[in-house]
Amino acid sequence: KASLIDRSIEARAMQAHSHLKNRYVDHQAQIEAISKDLNEIQVQTASNQQLLEALDLHVQGLEAGERPSPRAHLRRPRLPASDVELRLGRLAETWAAISIGLAVVAVVAVMLFAQEHLREGLAALAGTLIAIEAGFRRRLKQLIAGVTIALAVAAAIVILYEFPWEILLLLVLLISGHLLVNNLRELWRR
Repeated sequence: KASLIDRSIEARAMQAHSHLKNRYVDHQAQIEAISKDLNEIQVQTASNQQLLEALDLHVQGLEAGERPSPRAHLRRPRLPASDVELRLGRLAETWAAISIGLAVVAVVAVMLFAQEHLREGLAALAGTLIAIEAGFRRRLKQLIAGVTIALAVAAAIVILYEFPWEILLLLVLLISGHLLVNNLRELWRR
């Protein structure tokens, strides 16, 4: 702390003289860096102190005969299945037994009754089956996120393909605007 105070006094003395401006700026940067380091050390010291207190309490408890729960280390302990989970499991087993037969019947139905929309029908059928399977495996959120990302990438590719010159022009305008703003900032700092 004494070094920080000495640097602060030096900085005030330099601030009064314009020919020491660069040195003053350097000293201010050093003061800020040392102050930041000091704050980090104080935070770490407080954290270490709390950890020491917690460990002391734990040791005192062990010496007094207290024992922690043997399951305390488990992050996701196994619990007995609830009635809802058992019913859902039974439903999933039923779906597993009938899904392939239903899929074959649905493919035949699309081929017989909607031949002109065969691709769309098969894609809809596959999407439905995938969504149902993801629902039973409790991965519907991941499926939706994956499909969303895939559609976003596909849309970006289509946009890049359809509008390459417009995108290039926009990119050049953004870069030139960024350069203009930075140059004006530099000019105003002087």
